[in-house]
Amino acid sequence: MFGRDEAEMIGQSIDRIIDASDHPLVHAAIARVRGGGMPIAGATPLTGVRASGERSPGEIHWSHWHEDGAMHFGTIVRDMTERRREHDMLYRLANFDSLTGVANRNLMQTELSAVVEAGEAAAILVADLGGFTDINNTLGHAAGDQVLLGVAERLGATLSETDLLARSGGAAFTILARDRGVLALDALAHAILAAIAEPVVVDGHEVRLAGTIGIAVAPAHGTSAAELIGSAELALFQARQRGPGTSFHFVPALRAEAVARRMPLSARQLDHRALQ
Repeated sequence: MFGRDEAEMIGQSIDRIIDASDHPLVHAAIARVRGGGMPIAGATPLTGVRASGERSPGEIHWSHWHEDGAMHFGTIVRDMTERRREHDMLYRLANFDSLTGVANRNLMQTELSAVVEAGEAAAILVADLGGFTDINNTLGHAAGDQVLLGVAERLGATLSETDLLARSGGAAFTILARDRGVLALDALAHAILAAIAEPVVVDGHEVRLAGTIGIAVAPAHGTSAAELIGSAELALFQARQRGPGTSFHFVPALRAEAVARRMPLSARQLDHRALQ
């Protein structure tokens, strides 16, 4: 497992096969048992070091016993490389878009929930790609996939390391932007719209998109991830009304308007008569 033979290891410290960052954990575990405590009950995750210098994930299960007046320790060691690979693959499937490689809706919800719970200053920008359906209908879905890949790459280039880009729908992207004021958000929205508007050549055809963006700010526009995204989508609806290539900041009146749109006409008429 570690690429070493018996002669190399008999009489040597266990530190030789454990990454230096994990030495304090191992030393503390041994010291606790030597002092009368119990060994760690569950598996202990550690990073192993092979003779080649390669690091690999592993775990050990501790045991100890007394023999001839001395305390002895034993461990069962498991190489977790394959299990870690499977875990990483499942995590990626659950949290990243399989086409573009950017975050998906699930990861965005998780990150946004953490931001809201921590009371951090952040904003959500929901960007819609106008004209994308026409590309799918005229050039095919393969061409549409190429366009999405290109747009995702360009959008990523407009963001800072602390921002998060997610594909939240067929032709929609969501951006979690941290520590930006109103003017900086407007500048970011402008950069995103410019990136979307850049022509894309697919199979010899030049295609153009026109984006619209809705913006909502935490914590003013939502006390949960769902509410904040909902506010950004209401602002996006308003941006669509204004036309391609525009962005709009959420205002509380948009929520009241959305409620009014869902009310039956008769109920609205009754409310109007009551006000008169």
